[in-house]
This record gives sequence, structure tokens and C-alpha cells, in this order.
Amino acid sequence: MILSRLEEDELYETDLVGDCCKCAIDDIKNLVDIIFGSDNSGNINYDFFDVKGTVLLHGIAGVGKTTIAKNCMCYALNKYGVESYSIDVPDIIVSGLGESVKNLSEALMEFEELKEGILFIDEIDKLFVNRESVGELSELKRLLIQFMGYVDSLSVKKKKMLIGCTNVYDQIDMALKRRFSINEEIVIPTEEDKNTFFAMCMREAGMDSFGIELSNEYLNQFDTMDSIKSLFRRYILDHSLDMLDTAVRNHLRDV
Repeated sequence: MILSRLEEDELYETDLVGDCCKCAIDDIKNLVDIIFGSDNSGNINYDFFDVKGTVLLHGIAGVGKTTIAKNCMCYALNKYGVESYSIDVPDIIVSGLGESVKNLSEALMEFEELKEGILFIDEIDKLFVNRESVGELSELKRLLIQFMGYVDSLSVKKKKMLIGCTNVYDQIDMALKRRFSINEEIVIPTEEDKNTFFAMCMREAGMDSFGIELSNEYLNQFDTMDSIKSLFRRYILDHSLDMLDTAVRNHLRDV
């Protein structure tokens, strides 16, 4: 079986900060409600407006794309009992001629046979190439064409969603990009976002938040929320949170 079910403990809801993260989560949750809610008909012709359960999150590594996706998959599970599944690229792309297309076809068929569900594909760029790239194998281009055909077949009534993430948006085929109802860039957080997230990490680590804001000079050394979290992870693994406390206090004293 190529399709892998995501276990409940793999999904989680977290308090993300930053307007871009919150906006993306709200948009995807609204789409979840449209797809899986009991009253999704109304008077709106969703097909006319190309509204379907397709989401593409893009941005540099560490800005929270996967976390946003898991937040929304957890929301779908808790509210509607909808389970999520994933496709791993190494399970699809193999050396045998024609096998990759066959593997993708089997995975999509498995997903199609489900009554409802969410399909998550991380690093979707590795699976679906840009047809304008002259160096790409023709088989991988056929893989893309097959997948776009499946996306075209999706509709609100099918009760299926697809969420893809990529760090290299410019390598995604333009025709594939246009097929996502939600196409959201998750940008680098602002200093205010990072300050809020730093305080959140301190609370989770049981540390005093000092009651003051960190300087932009100190926060500028962190590009993403993940880089802030990695700082705390390093000190936690070293059992030296007091060292982090001292380091931050010393920096604030010197600036």
C-alpha cells in the first residue's frame, strides 16, 4: 500500500503567531468546512468558481508550512472525523521505466476509493516537475500530467482534499499552480511575530519572560520560528535552560 494513513498523534494544533500563518489556517479551515460540512450546497456553484479541496503552501524552510497543514488536518479530524493520508516521494519515483506513473496511479486510486479524506504531499516539487525544464525525464512529465488530470476531477461533492507544501515554488509547473484553490505563500515572520513566538517558547520552557520585549537586533539573528525553536531545543537537550536565560539577559543589558 503506497498511501500512508497519518496517525492521530502525528497531527496537532498549535498556537501559531504571525498574520500570514493565521490567515492561511483560517482560509484552509473554511475550505475544510465547505468540503466536509453537512451543509455545503447552498446556492453557490463551487465548480464554476473552481473551488475544490486543493491547497498549496509555499515559502522558505522553517516558516511553518507543515505545521499549518497539520493544524488543519487535526481540525478536520476533531470536527468531522476526517482522516488524513500521505504520499512519500521515494515510494512513487523508482528507476523502473513506467513504474513511477503506475505507483502514482495506484496511490491516487487508493485515495479515490475512500469515502472522504485529506491527502498530504510534502515537498511536492520533488514529485511533480516543471515541464519547461528541458532536462527532466519524460516519465516525470507524464507523472505531472496524470496528477493534474486527477486534480481536475476533484470537486466539493467528492469530500476529498489535497494539501501540498514546497520550499521551491518557482520549480512548480505553472499549470499545476493554477489548479490550487488556495495558493498561499508563508512569509518570513516580522520582528513582532518573532518576539511573540520567543515569549511563547519561554513559557513552554518554564522560563521567566522578563516582562519586556526583546530587541530587534537580538531577534534579527533568527529568520524563522523554527530557528527560534531550535535555539531552545539545543539548550533543552543540553539541560542548560539557565544558560539561555543568562544569555538573553546579558544581551538585553548590553544593547
